[in-house]
Amino acid sequence: MTTSFIERINNLKISFKAKKIDCYSWEDNVLFIIKTKKNLFEFANIHKPLTNTDEINNLLQELDSVYKMIDHFKFDQETRL
Repeated sequence: MTTSFIERINNLKISFKAKKIDCYSWEDNVLFIIKTKKNLFEFANIHKPLTNTDEINNLLQELDSVYKMIDHFKFDQETRL
């Protein structure tokens, strides 16, 4: 574990308002289990207006933390490790 990895885990935890995050790795796979009360299958509350930027900002923060984790592991590159 590196400090940058721990920082990215903390970013995931903050972004998703998670109580706990578990990370497992095996062979060429990585699995993150994000324990949160938030329904991750719904983008936003349909009862709030689209002009509510809080929902959009939260989504962007979540996506940013995921992309930073992808960048850390270089999932988008063939590393041949």
